[in-house]
Amino acid sequence: MRKLLLMLVAAILFPPVMNAQNVTFNHVIPAEYRLESMTAANRDVIGEDEILYWIGEGENWAIMLISWCEEPTLTLAWGYRWSGNTNPVVMDVMTAVSDADPRLNIAWNSDTDNDITYQDDEYNLTGSYQGCWMSTEINSINVQTLTSGSITELGDLTCYMTWWGNSSPIPVTDPNTATLPEDVTIAREDILYWVGEGSNEVIFAVNWCEPEYALAWGYRFSGESVLVSEMMAAIAATDHRFSYDAQGWLTNIFYNDGTLQLSGSAGTYWMFNVNGSSAQVGYDAQYVYHGDFVKFGNLTCAHQDEDYNTSWTTTIVPVSVPTIGITELVDPVFQIYPNPAKENITLSTEGLNGAVTIQIIDMNGRIVWRDQWHAFGSLHTNIHIGNLSAGVYAVQLQCAENYQTKKLIIN
Repeated sequence: MRKLLLMLVAAILFPPVMNAQNVTFNHVIPAEYRLESMTAANRDVIGEDEILYWIGEGENWAIMLISWCEEPTLTLAWGYRWSGNTNPVVMDVMTAVSDADPRLNIAWNSDTDNDITYQDDEYNLTGSYQGCWMSTEINSINVQTLTSGSITELGDLTCYMTWWGNSSPIPVTDPNTATLPEDVTIAREDILYWVGEGSNEVIFAVNWCEPEYALAWGYRFSGESVLVSEMMAAIAATDHRFSYDAQGWLTNIFYNDGTLQLSGSAGTYWMFNVNGSSAQVGYDAQYVYHGDFVKFGNLTCAHQDEDYNTSWTTTIVPVSVPTIGITELVDPVFQIYPNPAKENITLSTEGLNGAVTIQIIDMNGRIVWRDQWHAFGSLHTNIHIGNLSAGVYAVQLQCAENYQTKKLIIN
């Protein structure tokens, strides 16, 4: 009985304005019941520049708002454009938006089965009472025209007294534009291997694509900030498994622990994010601060939007503490001569079988030369160093799980 009385009162207060399509939510709120918050001066409006998804084309524009009452209570916003001097009626705008946006459905069915629904990955919205939708316009939605720059709103009758006009409209995104997945991170407490000393901490991660694998290190420092290039150089100098190529920009990143061997595909590009956002400067100019998260990734398996923002969704694995440091083994297996040198050096190995990787690393941790051979008990090769600047370098040799480094002086 109580429900019947409420429905009778609603019918008296808000008489339906029917059109040829029999749309029962085509009610309007009588002037004596309209809220001050619904006026242009008081409505928490949204501007043209804030709309993310526009339907139609032309120099004229209007904004359509729809408010739902069921949890979550919220107001969504669409933009509509048209050209010429003939202004559209609200119902035409609603139809155009509903036809263009697959997430929005406006049911024009019968007196008792009318609703406005919206469904995406985040929201699943529907009316509280089917058929009880109201418009803030003075006239019926199939009569009321919209002028350029106007805002029209429809909403669930259930909460118009408390919710309408007090909500901050949320602009919907373009359903035709792929949403960039969130860049995967790793928690500080999950990091197993920390490089450096100090009270400030940064997490450094790398995402490879072939195979798809992501690893993370921790880096500690004492200053207010540190360059990404300095952090990478420190990690490369401490962890023999990690290295990279750089020729003014970063061209490849390597990881090799004897079992897992990772590198970028030839000809592919690397990008990096700081705290999930694409870096705006190079790694040798980007400063990071305590608590920052830095991730480098190969573009082959990256997600990228139209603005070239990039993310990677591979689960990040913390690297373990290395069991072999960059120190000379008790029984050296390779020699370098002459040393110091200027143009060429000879590298000689004995007692090695299998794939051998040799790289020359400068004091900033950058790989300036790298090559691979296959050793059959011994290996003797000449390396041209005439294009390298004078200074101190480390020559690193890896065969299976054995690592050695030797100091090289170029004069």
